[in-house]
Amino acid sequence: MCSFPGPEYHREYRHHFRSRGTSACRRLQEPATEFVAQGLELDHVLLVWGGDFILSDGKWDHSMAKINRDKSFKYPLQLRQDAYRVLLTRGREGAIICLPSGIPILDETFSFLVDVGCDVLV
Repeated sequence: MCSFPGPEYHREYRHHFRSRGTSACRRLQEPATEFVAQGLELDHVLLVWGGDFILSDGKWDHSMAKINRDKSFKYPLQLRQDAYRVLLTRGREGAIICLPSGIPILDETFSFLVDVGCDVLV
């Protein structure tokens, strides 16, 4: 079930998806960025980890992130870390982190997540 801070948000959310004739929160049809998810509370979150924030040689690397194309950001690594923090903390009861297989740059990140206690679902 999708949950929000108050009834006004719930009504707005339900109206939005009813007008589309869908229940996207159960069908995984509507992705959310960190900007959309800010302040949102869900029972569970599904996060698909991308190549924009990886562990490489023991250090976090954001060089593949689009934000690096814009040189006006003073702390782009901090922005990327915050984006993942926001997305990972939206689930009240848990989060499922998906690291797509067959992408070698995610191997070290996957190993790190397992080492810190993430269970592997097959």
